[in-house]
Amino acid sequence: LIMEFYSRLLPDNRYVLIIFKTCIGLISVFISFYGYRKNKNDLSRRILIGLVLLMIADVGMTTNINIGPVFHILAYGFLSYAYIRDEKPDSVQYVIWALLSCAAAVAIMAIHGDYGSLRYFAMIYAAAALLMAITSVDQSRTVLIGSILLVIAGGLTIYNYVIGNQFFSHIISLGTYYAGIATLASSTIQKQVYRYIPV
Repeated sequence: LIMEFYSRLLPDNRYVLIIFKTCIGLISVFISFYGYRKNKNDLSRRILIGLVLLMIADVGMTTNINIGPVFHILAYGFLSYAYIRDEKPDSVQYVIWALLSCAAAVAIMAIHGDYGSLRYFAMIYAAAALLMAITSVDQSRTVLIGSILLVIAGGLTIYNYVIGNQFFSHIISLGTYYAGIATLASSTIQKQVYRYIPV
């Protein structure tokens, strides 16, 4: 909220926005790193790397409209890889992902206006985000909720860009995005559940 009000008062001062976004990103990375130090498993390490990529993406959106989507796509692709390596999804999940990605592509292509390469970025972005959400179904509830919140935030961001970045809708999309990051970061802190197998 502070970041948004500041950007309305002084829209030309991007350095303060970069500092705000960097601080929020670093907090989520520190939380995730703390969880990784406690659990030290492959999934926690990969979530930590994914959050670093998301921090770069968020800061990149402030400096260049093309940098942000690239790093978001990289982050969502990497998180999808992390979830798949941890728990292999069923073939049905891939079918659902393909159908949802096609529906998202059709919806994006139906948007009127000249958006150039951003339209194709949005299609790849949507496919990567949906893959992350679909592959997170077999993970813990915290990982699933965090991933879904990030997908919702991505959809709201595309919507806001099309309608012209309305103030309150932009706050809602940012709030959803940061809630998703915080939830995903906190997932690494969860205690490991050990299964006892009778001998």
